[in-house]
Amino acid sequence: MHLLDTHVTPAVAATAAALALPAVVPAFRASKMSPGVTAAAVAFTLGAQAIDVPLPYGGSAHLLGGGVLAATFGVVPALRVMIAVVVAQASWGDGGLMALGANLLNIALLPVLVAGALVSGGGLWRTATAAAAGTAVGVAACGLELALSGSSPAAIGWDGFWLAHVPVALVEGAMAATLVAVGMPARVGVART
Repeated sequence: MHLLDTHVTPAVAATAAALALPAVVPAFRASKMSPGVTAAAVAFTLGAQAIDVPLPYGGSAHLLGGGVLAATFGVVPALRVMIAVVVAQASWGDGGLMALGANLLNIALLPVLVAGALVSGGGLWRTATAAAAGTAVGVAACGLELALSGSSPAAIGWDGFWLAHVPVALVEGAMAATLVAVGMPARVGVART
């Protein structure tokens, strides 16, 4: 799901960066999640994202994590974790510097903000739906950026790209509901914010 520098045009990359980068510094300043919990959540997310499902056109689908984290811990801690994940991945070549803004938008910001907006005051079903919807919106934005850049593989197209990621969204919804059901936020001392 990470966009490479070669997947996006400079115009699409610049637009995505302009939308994503203003949220980076405030997310780190506002988060009350301890550094230890943040590091554990980053490690868990990186591990979950390492499980790639190959797609027929050469790409891959993998868990994002933003929807799960937002539905479980809240928006601000989830933003902190997901921004750290995407920046770390870009630093070792998964994505790229030109595509960093697009990857922040698709993998960190949109899934977290959508899930956080939808989960408020909900039970397990709402938690699952919020996490899945956050992931779906991030995937849709990625597909749109590919299409606008002329990089969408002809063999699968935007619809196929999005449909290939539906199982990812469903798994993220189930993961979020499970973490909330077992009381994960309370166990690590993080209240959903």
